Amino acid sequence: MNLFKKTAVLLTAASMLTVNIFGYMPINSFKFPTFTASATEMVESGECGAQGDNLTWILDNEGTLTISGKGDMMNWNSVSSPWYKDDKIKNVVIENGVTSIANNAFKWCTNLTSVTIPNSVISIGNSAFEYCEALTAITLPDSITNIENYTFHDCISLASITIPDSITSVGEYAFLNTPWFNEQRISNPLVIVNGILIDGQTCEGDIIIPDNVTSIANNAFKCCTNLTSVTIPNSVISIG
Repeated sequence: MNLFKKTAVLLTAASMLTVNIFGYMPINSFKFPTFTASATEMVESGECGAQGDNLTWILDNEGTLTISGKGDMMNWNSVSSPWYKDDKIKNVVIENGVTSIANNAFKWCTNLTSVTIPNSVISIGNSAFEYCEALTAITLPDSITNIENYTFHDCISLASITIPDSITSVGEYAFLNTPWFNEQRISNPLVIVNGILIDGQTCEGDIIIPDNVTSIANNAFKCCTNLTSVTIPNSVISIG
């Protein structure tokens, strides 16, 4: 071996010995650890239960409002909900255990786009989602039995509503001024949900209510100036 090669070998060996002594490794064989930082942080929180602290809520920095606990929500007047006109809210997740969605709960949450409702919820209050202008679709679980007045009123983007057979009561104007409701009116001037005639305000002339109707909601025929007669079948047991 010539002098140049011998010197190179000695230098390489010395470098390896130095690595072993001081605990270093060649840069190309070192793997840097991967750190994953959580981008979700709580920005607001509070209590919202009818019994005080039975329900709590957390709003994160991505706009998701999560409500958890057991029992009913506290009811609010039209402007007292903790989320009234809160444009930071984009998604609402109601966890299993919550049994009601309160009056005026999410009224005027104009950037709300999605809502998750568990099977523990059995009722939705007056104006609960009124003026939620960005909400496009909602699925109501089989556990819900009643929808109160103005619940989805003026949700101007709400084109898809899944209504289970369990619904036995629908309040006045619950779906008024939604794309879903407008489509129902176009297909039939008598809008009927689960045997409940919730609207007939576009009716004209002589109207015969079908036999499958069991109740007529409040104000169903309000302002029907061109309505001349209504025939009500024996199946109807209540008129609002």
